[in-house]
Amino acid sequence: RVLAVDGPNIVQGHVEADFRSGMELPQLEDKTYDTIFAWFTNNDDKKAVEVVENSCRILSPGGSLWIIVPKKNSLLHHKATGITSDKVVPHAMFSGLVEKKTLGIGPHYFAVRMQKHGITP
Repeated sequence: RVLAVDGPNIVQGHVEADFRSGMELPQLEDKTYDTIFAWFTNNDDKKAVEVVENSCRILSPGGSLWIIVPKKNSLLHHKATGITSDKVVPHAMFSGLVEKKTLGIGPHYFAVRMQKHGITP
């Protein structure tokens, strides 16, 4: 199961995904996801923390949370908006996730793959 939060499914055409806003995540109590793509394109630190905490809660053991954030240079040149990885990644690590890799997502964004401990489903 794949979930895209506050953005598009970046693996569209390969995998079907559920789409939710960050505000809907607290309502997901019985669902878990193997992969979550969470877009942090708004400048709301409090909302970002809530999305990370709720994503960690609904992530399956062994699952991956892809934190998609703007590149710092793109922020400086007003090509992108959002929260930087140095503000989001520590919250994911505090919630028990481990940083695994990064991946460029177009010219202005990149993704940080955070993995939850446990056996991959």
